[in-house]
Amino acid sequence: MSGRGGLFTLAAAVLVAVSLELLANAVLRTSDRVFDFYASYAQLRARYGPPMTLPHPEIGYVTGPGFERGANRHNRAGFRGNEIRDVSPRTWRVATLGGSTTYSGGVDDHRDAYPHLLEQTLQAHFPECDVQVINGGVPGYTTHHSLLNWRHRVSKFAPQLVIVYHGVNDLSARLVWPAPNHHADYRGVFVSYRNPAIYAYWENLAVLRIPAIRLGLITSHNSAERHYEFGSSFVRLELHQQLVEGRYPDGLFRTVPLARMLRENDGSHFLSNIEALVVDVQRTGSEVLLVSFAAAPRPGTVLALPELREALNVQNRHLRPLADALNVDLLDLASTLSGDDSLFVDGVHFNAAGNARRADLISQALHARAPDCGQSALNAEPASADRGQRNTRQSSGNPEGVAASPGRRIAHRIRSRYANTPPASSGSANIRKLAVIEKPPAIR
Repeated sequence: MSGRGGLFTLAAAVLVAVSLELLANAVLRTSDRVFDFYASYAQLRARYGPPMTLPHPEIGYVTGPGFERGANRHNRAGFRGNEIRDVSPRTWRVATLGGSTTYSGGVDDHRDAYPHLLEQTLQAHFPECDVQVINGGVPGYTTHHSLLNWRHRVSKFAPQLVIVYHGVNDLSARLVWPAPNHHADYRGVFVSYRNPAIYAYWENLAVLRIPAIRLGLITSHNSAERHYEFGSSFVRLELHQQLVEGRYPDGLFRTVPLARMLRENDGSHFLSNIEALVVDVQRTGSEVLLVSFAAAPRPGTVLALPELREALNVQNRHLRPLADALNVDLLDLASTLSGDDSLFVDGVHFNAAGNARRADLISQALHARAPDCGQSALNAEPASADRGQRNTRQSSGNPEGVAASPGRRIAHRIRSRYANTPPASSGSANIRKLAVIEKPPAIR
């Protein structure tokens, strides 16, 4: 009888375990939000197909080719949007560089992303051209990432114009302490890219994985922590957690005020990376348009803190002398759209209406141009070719991977002025005036 009793107990235990596993998986199907947070990596792949991001040996990670989710999609080159068409004598190719605010993470449909809308508005204004706008934005990218993204992925498509939109990710990357861990390549923030497909076998069991995630024993298989290893000196995540829990300032922020941290980790790396990017682009004969970063901070968010809001304003204001010194165009989008909460989903990422407004303003700013349809783009690799991973330029003698240039002293001069930055101008800007690119005197 004891043997039969043991078998009965074992069978009952197996039945209970299977039932609990089935119940746990049923919980995953209650909503997309629940599934996205608690599903295993294998389940996420089974539902959504290729992952949104993939490891890259030089950049860390990139948006993956063939990704599709609902109305969102990546093309074969890994950029958000439709396939890139081969060049013709009528091609005018524009590339957009930035983070999730260029990728347009505030909208689910790739057709609502600002690069797609910009392509439509430019095509309507320049019907003689075959306008192509490449969405080179990658969520989480800083200016350093975009410099590498240009070198390893975007430059091979030989765009005639490159639009650079950065701000908040570089600002977050300044939240590093102690200050010596703040570098131009932001190594104090991003340590490495993790392979999310590698995890403990027991995490395949929903009955164990779900409570473990809820208890904080492991992170969601869909979380940033599963994909990126952040440096121990990166305190942006702790700041966010304190704000969510209503205990800011606490811990480090009691002894090291934000104002001090941002003063010591100033925005000079932001400027030097943009300078290196501009110089790299100009070497190919392409033009550059810098765009200041717009935001509408909401209560309870990081940008609602006055120190961070002012630091972002300072970054934006210092784009003007940098653009003048590098002889490139600047569109001050921040003065036009900042503060209009109706255009944002979270105060940083534009909604569909915000993307349409942004695309329209950038398009208006470009209307005065006479695009050289097909000239420089004819040097691009065919869109159907096997591109591989090719480094078109390597920085020389710079341990942080930022290309040196004769104009590097420009960023240093601007850095010296950070302590005496003038206050932001008051009053509302005239949208019609700001829709026209402010050109440096040398190229008016």
